[in-house]
Amino acid sequence: QSITFSLQNLQAGHNQISAIRLKPKQLMKLTMCNLEFNKINDFVAIQKLAYACPNVEFLTLFNNPITMKPHYRLLVIYLFDKSRKEQEQQQVQQQQPLNDCLRILDYQRIRIAERTKAKKWSQSKVGMAVLAQ
Repeated sequence: QSITFSLQNLQAGHNQISAIRLKPKQLMKLTMCNLEFNKINDFVAIQKLAYACPNVEFLTLFNNPITMKPHYRLLVIYLFDKSRKEQEQQQVQQQQPLNDCLRILDYQRIRIAERTKAKKWSQSKVGMAVLAQ
């Protein structure tokens, strides 16, 4: 059994966070998540965050080691879009409204072109190899 929380805004910057231990849909109401200046270093943590918080619109991972990895932005955008689409399919059946998708990453707006590029990248050999890790 999973516990869900009604938290909407999480300010957890400037801590020593290196891992995310959340279950899918645990923070459904979270729309703003600030994790800047922590020690997040792997995409598994981002994937868990995306599935635990599919309604996040504003995400800040600025100055975490993960931001230095190749294709960081594309992968984060792809993971949140993927979790969002899966959530939408479930919500249509339950007729519950969802918030907008991830719109701001590290204080930069995500444009349609970047979202399209993230989807194409995820289907490329490089993207599939990174996602398989």
